[in-house]
Amino acid sequence: MLFRSLAADGERAAIVDLDLQFGDVAVMLHAESHPTAIDALAQQGEQVDAEFIDEVMATGPEGVRALLAPASPEFADLVNTANLRAILRELAKEYDFIVVDTPSHLEERNLEAIEMADQIVVVTSFNFAAIKDTKVTLKLLESLGVDREKICVVLNQTRAKVSFQRSEVEESLRFRVLTVLPFEPRLDDFIDNGQQIVTAEPKAEFSKQFRLLVDHVAGSDDDTPAKEPDRARTRVSRRRFSLGRG
Repeated sequence: MLFRSLAADGERAAIVDLDLQFGDVAVMLHAESHPTAIDALAQQGEQVDAEFIDEVMATGPEGVRALLAPASPEFADLVNTANLRAILRELAKEYDFIVVDTPSHLEERNLEAIEMADQIVVVTSFNFAAIKDTKVTLKLLESLGVDREKICVVLNQTRAKVSFQRSEVEESLRFRVLTVLPFEPRLDDFIDNGQQIVTAEPKAEFSKQFRLLVDHVAGSDDDTPAKEPDRARTRVSRRRFSLGRG
């Protein structure tokens, strides 16, 4: 949804599905019939051809481009860190924003994406297990030397009622939550129909809160406005994003 919103705003946006075994970006974009995926680029190693990448990528709604996960889990191991690094570097030459959708577990390729990312979005929810996992993730990022300013936390309310508040989550994590996505019972219907609630119903509370994330990623959030002389430089430096799940 993040990359679709960026594309809808007129940016050249792409997504890389790094959940290499069970990625669902193809389903989200209704691109299940697309014949190629990221494993098709594995044979090129560290010398990835930009034109071939373009041929491999699928095209989804709003013109967003997607590098899909392999069609079958056994092909996941074909992609290594060197190959992934070369792919992301080539994509950065063509797109304003690259969103890397990672699985919840951490392994070598995910850590490579995190290391290359300009911003890291950690998505968590209102339950004790998710908060515990998010605390572990944030501590790991700290131990890896990731700048705290590069990380933002998003709370996703997946149930109609929650037993604790945003402030309690922030206190537990010792980290500010950027935005809370409220429970939205129609969200699955929008996804199943290939629609995006943010553009279809921009006045919905979910859409308003999600726009905070989009604006933050795009470098236009109100909390940290860019200074006029640095605006162009800020745009260039914010190209790669790792979207993790706490």
